[in-house]
Amino acid sequence: MNREELFRELKKRNEAASYKKALSSSVLILGLALCAAFTVKLLAEPLQAFETIQIIFAVSAISSVLSFIIIAAFSKEQLQKTAGKTDSEFGGMGRLETALELKDSESPLKEVQLESTLLFYSGKLKSNWTLFRLTAIIMLIGITSLFIVLLAVTHNSMELAMKEKAAKILDKKKNEPEKEKDFASLEIISPEPESRAKPIDEVIWEAKGDSSKGFSSISLELAVNGVPLKSIALKDISNAKGALKLDGELLLEELNLTPFDLVAYHLKGKTMIAGKEKEILSAPQFIEIRPFREDILKGGGGGAVLQKQMDSLMAILSGQIALNRAVFAARGSGLEADNKILLEQINILAKDQNDLKEELAKLLKAVPPELITPTMLENLSKGTEHMGKAGSNLEKGAKK
Repeated sequence: MNREELFRELKKRNEAASYKKALSSSVLILGLALCAAFTVKLLAEPLQAFETIQIIFAVSAISSVLSFIIIAAFSKEQLQKTAGKTDSEFGGMGRLETALELKDSESPLKEVQLESTLLFYSGKLKSNWTLFRLTAIIMLIGITSLFIVLLAVTHNSMELAMKEKAAKILDKKKNEPEKEKDFASLEIISPEPESRAKPIDEVIWEAKGDSSKGFSSISLELAVNGVPLKSIALKDISNAKGALKLDGELLLEELNLTPFDLVAYHLKGKTMIAGKEKEILSAPQFIEIRPFREDILKGGGGGAVLQKQMDSLMAILSGQIALNRAVFAARGSGLEADNKILLEQINILAKDQNDLKEELAKLLKAVPPELITPTMLENLSKGTEHMGKAGSNLEKGAKK
């Protein structure tokens, strides 16, 4: 052993004293954490195991680093102290400590002391620090690799378990009898959707209904010229599930109608849908109130002119019926009031309504007063006024 080897071995012993405990603690923490992770893998469900092992790995990694830093900081010692401890361990009588003190001095005793120290420690001062350090590093790498492998295996097990669980749920749903969805409908089947009648006529109507929970109430809703008039509650309806037949009579004379009025009617029922009470509407039906022939004609003249004007008036009424049907469909669409598509449709309906009003106004100006009665003229003028109000209301709805 020469002097370089002597001091190199001393330095190794100093490093071992400073870092051996710290390195050992890191290996021990990770080793124990790995054992805990394997136990979790064996005992816990895959999903819970994967999450728990992730936490164990993260906590143990942080703990091992902190443990190394803290223990190394408290264990670090001066080289001189290590030399003194080595002399005490081997009974060197202070030789190594004195040689270290004289190493960089000019004392005449330097060489004598160094020779004495070399002779005493020859073959004794062999540190296993290099091997220990290498073994510890390999163990740290190995434990970390095992953690990664364990996480990968657990993750695969978790995915398989989730797929199996999803498959079981799917099979269970397939095997479960499908629940019947709630439904309800009302439909007027007679008379035709558009019909004509005199103000004193009696209109016989028939309808059918169907529901999964039965109707709690059904009523016939009436409107004249777009204005709601009355609601007629139907009695003796069956609240049982399934199909339902309905009929009744509509006495137009009781509605105080005048020629060219437009009567709209539909059924409204209440039933339970998906646990909530819902309102079910039938499609609207329309009745044009035709005039009495004697109320229209005055004398024998103007028949051809009057017929032409009547044809125009009937065309306007047909257009109004189609427009009312479209408005009813828009109201029952279920769309939100601010829906872009609904607002566009209302805007179109408003324009059509105003166009019809203008056509009727032109027609009234074109018809010679002597060809129609004052009553008919008054009714048509009121119709023009109602059309204007309807157009304004639609325009307001389109701007919401």
